[in-house]
Amino acid sequence: MSDETERRTSPRASLFSGISIVLPDGTVREATAFDIGRRGISIWAEGVRPQGAIRLTIPLADGGPDLVVEGHVVREFESDGGAVWGIEFTNLAPADADRITRFVEATESGT
Repeated sequence: MSDETERRTSPRASLFSGISIVLPDGTVREATAFDIGRRGISIWAEGVRPQGAIRLTIPLADGGPDLVVEGHVVREFESDGGAVWGIEFTNLAPADADRITRFVEATESGT
């Protein structure tokens, strides 16, 4: 089992999607999401790792509006001229957490 897998505390679903990130200084950056779970998301982005809270706009293929959440980067490693960031959600509303859980469960079951 990889170290990355052992750190995760909730199931994840693949999510290959473009997302938008607002950095602490207000700069907007585009990134690519790899997977998502109730506690966080893995993305690929260019640029310097942000310090502090960031806001992410994530399209979930569940028929609802884009998910807008806050988080902070807890892991980073270089990849393909950018970096993969492990982002932990902060202050996640219960309704958003439930929506992510339903998305993960539906993805796992193939529905």
